[in-house]
This record gives sequence, structure tokens and C-alpha cells, in this order.
Amino acid sequence: NSLSHAEWKNQQLETENKALKLENRELKVSKNLLDDLSEVITEKEVTSLNKRLENLRETRELSRKRHEPTKGRSI
Repeated sequence: NSLSHAEWKNQQLETENKALKLENRELKVSKNLLDDLSEVITEKEVTSLNKRLENLRETRELSRKRHEPTKGRSI
């Protein structure tokens, strides 16, 4: 009787182990997806910052041109 109980317990542990291995695989896939998403977000942030920097440069350039004396012939 104790042998059949041990076999039953062993079977339960094997089933639980399979379920945990499957869950572990799914979690690894989820983690990889999250890692990929965080890289995408970072790239978007970099792109956004680059656009803002470019806009600031253009604004500064326009401002500088307005304050420069005109390069024309003085009469």
C-alpha cells in the first residue's frame, strides 16, 4: 500500500514538474518580449530627443541669423 502511495506521490510530483517547466518557458518568452519592448521604447525616446535637439539647433540658428547684421553693401 505504501508503495502505491509513493508511486502516486511520484506521479503527482512529475506532473507538477512538467507544469512548472512549461510555466518557466512561458515566463522566459514573456521576459524576452518585455526586453524587446524596452529596447523599442528606448529607441523611440532617443528619436524623440534627437528631434527636439534638431529643433533647438534650428531655432538657435534662426535666432542667430536675425541678430546678425545684414551682409549687404552699405551706401
